Amino acid sequence: MTTPKIGRLRDWVLANLPGMGGRIVLTPQEESLAAHLRGNTPLQEALNEFINARLRVRDAQPVPADPMDCRAVMERQHELRWLLARLDLLYRSPVNPAAQEDGEPPA
Repeated sequence: MTTPKIGRLRDWVLANLPGMGGRIVLTPQEESLAAHLRGNTPLQEALNEFINARLRVRDAQPVPADPMDCRAVMERQHELRWLLARLDLLYRSPVNPAAQEDGEPPA
């Protein structure tokens, strides 16, 4: 009877969790946006300020008495924070991630 090979936990996580393999996977819409956003600091800062203003306005509102309304507000806030993180990823994304995996030098 052979014992199964025990690899490193890092290898297991990278193999079993999508998006954790180090490769950035973008949707076609995100690729289109990344072409305009990548390296465009004024646009990135303007979008960040716009979204952060929405977050600040919602944070200044009184907490709803109804737990369902409170949860809805929290989910919207979470979605905006996720959007900020995704925009930052697009801003910093490489020009051609697939070519970098193949060992091709970046353009």
